[in-house]
Amino acid sequence: MFQRSRKWLFVRVLVDAALINLAVAIAWYLRYELGLIPPGSEGSFEHPYTAYLPLAAALTVLTIAILRMEGFYPLARGQTFPEEFYKILNGTTTATLITMAITFFLRPLVYARSVYVYAALLTIVLLTAVRILQRQIGARLRKRGIGVDHVLIV
Repeated sequence: MFQRSRKWLFVRVLVDAALINLAVAIAWYLRYELGLIPPGSEGSFEHPYTAYLPLAAALTVLTIAILRMEGFYPLARGQTFPEEFYKILNGTTTATLITMAITFFLRPLVYARSVYVYAALLTIVLLTAVRILQRQIGARLRKRGIGVDHVLIV
């Protein structure tokens, strides 16, 4: 049982990391390809997505680490959805603000602020959507008797 739960935890962390990177990629696409922010409003810098890979890596590591510190991994039984959502919201915003502060002081490249905002919002939406989906799948499986612990209390 312990090995299976460790594998499940590893899969959850990998899925979350992939979703965080997907959020950064979509944020870059929204900013630079779709041009949701007019070019003159945030400077006229055009950066390829490869320039945002360090940002994606930093956001991924920080978000996973902060979620881990908040007790998001492993998910305890009986944790309510609002508690999960709060941890996602808090972890994502904290990681985004720390990453913004680091890039401000190090100044490796001028990242568009809108990419940070889009990435944070998309990360919250994607991680929350996956948790909702997991809860729905888990409920359906439990309804069929899968994942249910039968206990006899004497």
